Amino acid sequence: MTTYNNPIVGDIIRVRITSIKQEFGAFARMPNGVDGLIRLHDIAWSNQSVILSKLSVGDYLDVKVIKELPDGKLNLSRKDLLPNPRTVEKGTIYKVTIKSIESFGLIENLGDSTALVHISELPKIEYTEGEEITCVVIDNNYDAEKHRNKISMSVLALHDYYARTHNENERIKGLFKGIIQNENSISAVVEADGLVRVVVPSKRFVEPYKTRLVNNEIAIDEELEFVYLKYNEKSRAVVFDMRPIEAEEKKAKVYWLRSQLNKGDIVDAIVKSVNNKMAVVDIGNTGILSNIDRDELSPNKVVRASDEVFPGEHIRVAYMGEDNGELLFSRKFFCRR
Repeated sequence: MTTYNNPIVGDIIRVRITSIKQEFGAFARMPNGVDGLIRLHDIAWSNQSVILSKLSVGDYLDVKVIKELPDGKLNLSRKDLLPNPRTVEKGTIYKVTIKSIESFGLIENLGDSTALVHISELPKIEYTEGEEITCVVIDNNYDAEKHRNKISMSVLALHDYYARTHNENERIKGLFKGIIQNENSISAVVEADGLVRVVVPSKRFVEPYKTRLVNNEIAIDEELEFVYLKYNEKSRAVVFDMRPIEAEEKKAKVYWLRSQLNKGDIVDAIVKSVNNKMAVVDIGNTGILSNIDRDELSPNKVVRASDEVFPGEHIRVAYMGEDNGELLFSRKFFCRR
């Protein structure tokens, strides 16, 4: 928005209404201290007198400079910054404000007009009156009986648009917008590209984000990284997931560690968890976890892995090679019979 003191035709400026004349419009003070005129027909696309009657002296408006008169005075337009309901086209994306929430969907303010988002065009997300959301126009028909246009919009159609403008398995960043919780599950609402809001179940999170989500410790608008997996045509929603990122990073770490090891090499490890059958260890404090079967924890017969090691214990293990891409380690060579 232009804020300098010498506005010209085409500039968008903020003005303050100084006087209102119901018969022809309103005068508004521009940044240079001079009053410009918003003629009645430039107040709105329709119902100009009604819209003008809702304005008051002292109100601030955003307007566009549309004409310079021979005497240097400027004509201003409020309507030029608003969608024209008669010419709103299908496929156009708008940010709109929720006017009311009904059983059949959302009534939204689109400029001075209203539009409907039917419940079938909404994801299963809670909305609040006054909230600003992004929608796309899917229909616009003139109602001759009521002398107005009926505009239908969709939120879910934006997911299809998102899918067509992104590649599957692409890494994306999203903003955390809230939690959806019921008796059996908890999910995050994530906004991407300022367009779509995606419901991401906690099972698609990785640590520490999964625990932070469950404990409601993720801040609103915190940036999170996901992989865009696919577009689900049945639910008409895109699918985000953190787990492929973790898997890719683990694969890279394993590849690096494999390049550093020769069979028989001795490395330090930290026991992360243990049960009766195996111990999970962090190899070389790299974050690479390896499962060591109880029979590889000691040269003696082991009944329970938890009898041999405990979480947090530092142990030494030998690299034994790999099996189907998994690195194998053993501790039994360091224990007495």
